[in-house]
Amino acid sequence: MGHLVYVSIVGVGTVPSRYFRFKRQAEELVVEGQVPWSILRATPFPEFTEGMLRTFSRLGPVVVPARTPWQVVDAGEVADGLVSMVGHGPSYAVDELGGPEVRPFDEYARAWLRARGSRRPIMPVWLMGRTGRTQRQGHLTTLDGANGRKSWQDYLDECYGTSGAKGVSEKNPS
Repeated sequence: MGHLVYVSIVGVGTVPSRYFRFKRQAEELVVEGQVPWSILRATPFPEFTEGMLRTFSRLGPVVVPARTPWQVVDAGEVADGLVSMVGHGPSYAVDELGGPEVRPFDEYARAWLRARGSRRPIMPVWLMGRTGRTQRQGHLTTLDGANGRKSWQDYLDECYGTSGAKGVSEKNPS
């Protein structure tokens, strides 16, 4: 009858976000459907995190959510997890995959700035309401702990090299 493998996001059941709510509803449709299934929830990819940091730094200081645990996972590792799920057949379970480390978001920002050779200041801001609270409580990280292999620093080393300034252009300075 086939096998539906659905890719979702860690935290879809607890973080009050419109996008997360839609992802959760999609998971429910998969579970209630007639096709055998497996679901893989992943933490954010490093590229997504870097995109956030670029956006957060447009006005000068790098604005980051205060006291928010963060965990990136390599997209290739997620792809490997999906291939494994397909090979094992339907599990009728929801599995989570996160990177090898959970660290405060501001530490991700500091490492990113170092890799780019930037001295911009970091400005932590308190995310208000239930969304901020669930993020500070670690709902965007895996419950079973870190299980990926490629770290944020590995990603930065690949993108920027050991010189710390590779990849910074005049058009998009630090």
